[in-house]
Amino acid sequence: MNTPFIYLFWTSAYFFLLGFMYHFFIKTQDNPALSRIYILGGIGISLLAGTGLLIRSSGLAGDSIQGILTLPEVVVYASEGLEKSQLELREFILSRMGFVYISLIISVLVFFRFAGSLVYLAARWKVLHGKKINGIMVIPMKGDRSPYSFFRLVFVPERLLIDPALDKVLLHEMAHIRKLHSVDLILIEMLSIFFWFHPVIWYLRREIKLQHEFEADRFVLDQKVDKAQYQQLLINYSFQSYCLPITNPFTFSPLKKRIMMMNKKTKNPVLKAVLSLMLSAGLFAGLMLLQSASLQATELPFTQSETEVVNLTVIGLLPEAAPQPPSVPPPPPPTPPEKQQVPDDVIFTVVEEQPRFPGGEDARVQYMVENLRYPADARSAGIQGTVFVTFVVEDDGSITGVRVLRGIGGGCDEEAVRVVKNMPTWTPGRQRGQNVRVQYNMPIRFVLNGGEKKEDTPGADLLRERIGAGEIVIFIDGKRVDAEVENLNEIITPAEIESMSVFKGEKARELYGHENVISITRKEKKAE
Repeated sequence: MNTPFIYLFWTSAYFFLLGFMYHFFIKTQDNPALSRIYILGGIGISLLAGTGLLIRSSGLAGDSIQGILTLPEVVVYASEGLEKSQLELREFILSRMGFVYISLIISVLVFFRFAGSLVYLAARWKVLHGKKINGIMVIPMKGDRSPYSFFRLVFVPERLLIDPALDKVLLHEMAHIRKLHSVDLILIEMLSIFFWFHPVIWYLRREIKLQHEFEADRFVLDQKVDKAQYQQLLINYSFQSYCLPITNPFTFSPLKKRIMMMNKKTKNPVLKAVLSLMLSAGLFAGLMLLQSASLQATELPFTQSETEVVNLTVIGLLPEAAPQPPSVPPPPPPTPPEKQQVPDDVIFTVVEEQPRFPGGEDARVQYMVENLRYPADARSAGIQGTVFVTFVVEDDGSITGVRVLRGIGGGCDEEAVRVVKNMPTWTPGRQRGQNVRVQYNMPIRFVLNGGEKKEDTPGADLLRERIGAGEIVIFIDGKRVDAEVENLNEIITPAEIESMSVFKGEKARELYGHENVISITRKEKKAE
């Protein structure tokens, strides 16, 4: 199975497709039973398809090589205190573990909402004394709450027990009970605990409740109940309160849609339903093809063909009674796995089980933070930027092949290589049950903080990015200054600047006679 994040990504994609197809093709058919089956079945297929099992079982996933994985960036600040505080907080919030912890907190809150409804119903059932009517446990409530049901429990206001309309209400709730609508609500509420962030889940949650009411209303009218009287009953109870998300309320809004549905003529457009389902299947298959392209990056082709592997397996499983050629001895037990081994010189980029730093990703960041030092030469020269280091995690977990892909100089490259080379032994990556070599890229960003002299440069990187390529001419108080923008702090500090403007193109040429200009105005010195 894929990592949890990949699973959430693909499952979310299937949910979006499910919501799109339901809203534009299934919902419009006014068929509550079809809508309910489509929602529940689509959710089940989406949850299963997100794992990739459907793709692997269908043989869609192939083998190929993807680009080298890049680990999350590590930031090194020139100040030790800043490095310890800001880096840890920033890395945690932006890290996967930070996302996991925040998601768990929200999931727990959603779970408490769900559990609170169950506890409330259990308490009401225990305290209130109900009685069976037509095989249903009817529990009276004080006040004017709208009737609702949960499995075989039906909660009604006390005054309704002596109201002739009770039979119609019980017919409606009987439909919920017979069709197991409470099971649907439990499942969708549990799903919302884990997918609280997904708008389609909340949309389908609302829609399946509405389809439940359509089914129950249709059931009541099929019992020869007068339509006008039943609709008037719904209107009478429509202003009464209801708040439990896991129950089936008698007057679930929107009431207008329910009345409109009851007034529609029953139709059974089989062809339209079949075409909609076929279109859904086609779009789901298309999304599975996209997912299979992603799964191809998780495996590397082996030198042995599948036929050779199968033949080896068959030979090893031949019964003793079968004739064996005397000149060909049976292969020893370790032979099949040996033929599936990857050559030692193969370096993987993505594997089924990624290598793991001892203690996980947070431990890797902590190791880098504690061991990286900002080189003095780089600090004094005002050098900052990102060093990209590549390395290989060997099949025994050791680190080899450390080199700089892109450096910034000032000793930062050497410092990055030193710390990466000295990393402790990793848990090696695995592919089809074997330890393999895996290559990684690691960005390490060196940042000068506000306490350093060179960080006083007023937005040098931002100015370079804003102006782009080309020579930049600096004017201070209308006079040209011979200096690079990166060294602007040697001439003026932020505390001395009143304003700073950037001019490009025609405006710059008109005012200053140059293509790219930075114009700075100093603050006026106050008379002492």
